[in-house]
Amino acid sequence: MNKNLLIINRNDFTPVNYDTDEPMRILCCHEEGIYWLKNNFNNKMQLLFNKECLDMTNKWNAYLIFKQNNIPTVKKTKQALNILKFPTIVKPNIGFGSIGVKKINTPKELETYINNFDAIVNESVIAEDKKKFFKNENNFPIYEECIENGQFFSVPFIVDQNKKVSFYPVMGIRKENTSMSNYKWSTFLYGKDIIEQNIREKIGKIINDIAQKWISQPSVNLVEMIYDITNDKMNVLEFSPRLVGGRIAKMIKYALGINLEKISIASFLEIKDQNLNEDSNEEILLDICDVDLTGSESISYSNEELKKYELIDVEEAKSTIGSNTVRYKMYKKKVK
Repeated sequence: MNKNLLIINRNDFTPVNYDTDEPMRILCCHEEGIYWLKNNFNNKMQLLFNKECLDMTNKWNAYLIFKQNNIPTVKKTKQALNILKFPTIVKPNIGFGSIGVKKINTPKELETYINNFDAIVNESVIAEDKKKFFKNENNFPIYEECIENGQFFSVPFIVDQNKKVSFYPVMGIRKENTSMSNYKWSTFLYGKDIIEQNIREKIGKIINDIAQKWISQPSVNLVEMIYDITNDKMNVLEFSPRLVGGRIAKMIKYALGINLEKISIASFLEIKDQNLNEDSNEEILLDICDVDLTGSESISYSNEELKKYELIDVEEAKSTIGSNTVRYKMYKKKVK
């Protein structure tokens, strides 16, 4: 095992043994770690992924790289005049946590968004990230095809020591609608039986293609996708080669007993024979960000539907959009 390890976390970018001349293996625990690497990479750093991934840290570059590598993705343009139809999705090229992601229905709404763009990015965590990691890059709006009849998936996947790929698609089923964004997914559903086999196969094909192209070492990674139901096409939105934590990881842990965070660190430390419990009974999990603790309910779920579930976890956290605290509730579907 290599003795020189560098783990890049979200808020602490103090490297371990950074001044050594020895090779260093790198684990990013948050996407901001990828941003840091982009600015500080040198040839003694040994990545778990292809170096080309560092060029995907802004959305326009990621779009171009996906197209060049025949990864299906949603059409984008940098020019408002090239928008063929409304509605369209507009988002910052350099962004975080769905801040500034808006569905625009008319040219007038688009004009308002463009006029307010600087305020959107300068009054949020985007401004801090840009100052730290994107000093020499311009932030600008990107216009993206709106898939109105679509299904969102957040898909963590594991590449093991034998190059075998295991993936766990989590469905986004509701979004928050705030002044900063109307594309912040806040209610998720997980369970193998809730996804049709042909959809799972489309996801698996893309995940295996991404793993083959860009993942060089055993690791845990994350892809976000949207399935265009009308055109029967799966599209990649974002790909992040980093440890998967938070609510998505907690859902997989409750559902399958698979701890993505521990597997990620064990793989990084070259500890072999991780048990993925793939043959274990799988629970169906529902995760809801349901209450803005300032008093207004932002997302609800019908009481009748919730009767099918039992509450198993409650967590409060600061919202990534604005300064409010939100409450997450996780439910397990009752066994009949």
